[in-house]
Amino acid sequence: MGRSALVMVLAGMCAVIMASCAERAPDLRLETTPLISGGLGWVVVDIAYARLGAEPSFEAADSGYARRGDVLRIEGRDVVHGDSDQGLWYRVETPGGSGWVHWSQVSVYQSRELAEKAAESRP
Repeated sequence: MGRSALVMVLAGMCAVIMASCAERAPDLRLETTPLISGGLGWVVVDIAYARLGAEPSFEAADSGYARRGDVLRIEGRDVVHGDSDQGLWYRVETPGGSGWVHWSQVSVYQSRELAEKAAESRP
């Protein structure tokens, strides 16, 4: 009984050692949950004038414009695949309504305070 228990303990230790040496899966970073974070975030416009579309497309009807340094609340997101409009689009709130802006025209921040601080530091 003593010898078989020793063999079992050694086998268990070997299994633990081998498992700890295995390649680990990469860290999984999940998207921030809007209910926990307080919203989808805020954007700061990076280009001189960003055209806002009625839909997430460069061909959509105009719904407004935003200027460099404007801080806008994100109301929604959409990912477009497979054409000239591909990429991540943000639906943002403006004083005159809302519209869609392409990710390449803005920088995204988790809070209004961070976005405003970033906007103030821009030339």
